[in-house]
Amino acid sequence: MLLLLVLGVATVAARVHGGSLARLARVPFRATWVVPAALGLQLFWFSPLAPGLLGTVPHRAATPLVHVSTYLAAAAFLLFNGGLRGSRLALAGVVSNGTVVATNGGYMPVAARALQAAGHEAALAALAQGHPVNNVVLLDRGTRLAWLADRWALVTPWGWGNVFSPGDLVLALGAAVMVWCAMVHGPAAVRPKAPAPSQPAPGGTLEGRVAGE
Repeated sequence: MLLLLVLGVATVAARVHGGSLARLARVPFRATWVVPAALGLQLFWFSPLAPGLLGTVPHRAATPLVHVSTYLAAAAFLLFNGGLRGSRLALAGVVSNGTVVATNGGYMPVAARALQAAGHEAALAALAQGHPVNNVVLLDRGTRLAWLADRWALVTPWGWGNVFSPGDLVLALGAAVMVWCAMVHGPAAVRPKAPAPSQPAPGGTLEGRVAGE
């Protein structure tokens, strides 16, 4: 939810500054299928459908590999599009979240107080019994990199709430910069690649030849 809200603000801000979705569409993104595929895999894997098809034990065993692979896919997309302003900041957020997930058994730890503040009491009750809920587990003393876990709550004025991590915040800011720059500047938002250094001629430079004579 945080990412969608920040992207919405970035889109409105870009429109105010004369940006357009048409300019965004002209940006030469690479491997655009990767992010939807990774999100689709996450939605499937952490829905009741996946453990129902695979069985609870095989599903639980494969969760670390599958979940971390979705972060690797998102990181690959950002690396492929590393010339776009904001992509490196977004990559830092993806790496942060992926690292926490990888070091905590394939699940994102979440603070109990954040869940409670976001209004997810039912999920908190299930997590307190030691059961993962969707892609999260309860943060405790054994959590690795706890300071990068889902520690904060975001509650909207209309009552919707969700939790987010430092990595989510960094990712959202990076994605917002990407969208704003792409809408305002179009293809010019992509940093040009540095030219390869020129190689001297086999006979050396002109100054060198003259000096040698």
